[in-house]
Amino acid sequence: MQALLLSRYVEYPGERFKFKEWLRLEEVKAIISKATDRDRFADGIYLYLSIALHLQIDELKLLPWKEVASAYVEINYINRPTISFPILTTKQDHAEKYSWDYEGRTWYEWANIFSKKYGWSLEYSAELDVDDAIGLLQEMMVDDQLSKEWEWSLTEIAYPYNDKTKKSEFKPLQRPSWMEKEIEPPKIMKIPKHLLPVGIIHRATNAEPN
Repeated sequence: MQALLLSRYVEYPGERFKFKEWLRLEEVKAIISKATDRDRFADGIYLYLSIALHLQIDELKLLPWKEVASAYVEINYINRPTISFPILTTKQDHAEKYSWDYEGRTWYEWANIFSKKYGWSLEYSAELDVDDAIGLLQEMMVDDQLSKEWEWSLTEIAYPYNDKTKKSEFKPLQRPSWMEKEIEPPKIMKIPKHLLPVGIIHRATNAEPN
């Protein structure tokens, strides 16, 4: 991948980060997204680039802001997952904050999962490709969910009694939102000519004819 010239003095190799580095940058992106004022937003951008480029924040502050902002956008784009994983669509606007949480914990959570499942070392997991890591985690979560659904189907509480039908009916175990069936948009149906109103039809100025 071609190197990215950020300024006359700063160059980004253009290579995608490995998994551990990527997670660290994702944590900083979360800080940026929650910034409530311009200064905190800028501090987050400088921190992101400081980690990505191995530069001191004071050095980055000497660069024009336009170059700094462009560098953030470019590096973020290069390191995005290249596969549209359904698991990444889960929204956590109000994620619960645990008392045992700490900065950088996300990496150890993932490393622990891979270690228990595959026996991988920290060093091996750290060097995973981002797409591979996310794909493997999603498959593990699918396996876990399907296993829980099978166990659920064998229990009595999975078949609650329906007073209306006077029968016990199976109630599936709830799935995460990213595993739910996609809702299809309503189909466009054409009205037969003989059912159309008679007269002149006035369309909105920006409406396109069907």
